[in-house]
Amino acid sequence: EPTAGLDPEGRRSLARVIHGLRERGRTVIFASHDLDFVGAVADRVVALARGEAGSGSVLAQGAAQDVLRDSDAMERAGLPPPDFILLERVLRSARILSPIPVRDQDTLLDALARGTGNAADGHPSRMS
Repeated sequence: EPTAGLDPEGRRSLARVIHGLRERGRTVIFASHDLDFVGAVADRVVALARGEAGSGSVLAQGAAQDVLRDSDAMERAGLPPPDFILLERVLRSARILSPIPVRDQDTLLDALARGTGNAADGHPSRMS
């Protein structure tokens, strides 16, 4: 659990370190229940289920955004969907997000700002 006990600045620092390692061609493997953090830094995810005597089985694997949005796999793993995905679902159904892809909390805020007309240029955006 790399983010256990970290404050928000510690989480951001850890994310920068992971991104820096990946930019240098390094593979970073970690285990975490912090799915918001996973969504922010991971390209690929393997969701595991605990089996008998502690053995695990793979429930889902693939692109982080696909696995994190797989409600069935997350439920079978005993994990709630990340908060940013729950919020994205509600905001998309209300048609107030721009169509940009959402991968984590920061990109959710970007999509919300663009969808509600609070973009940096100050001009309201129009959703069709």
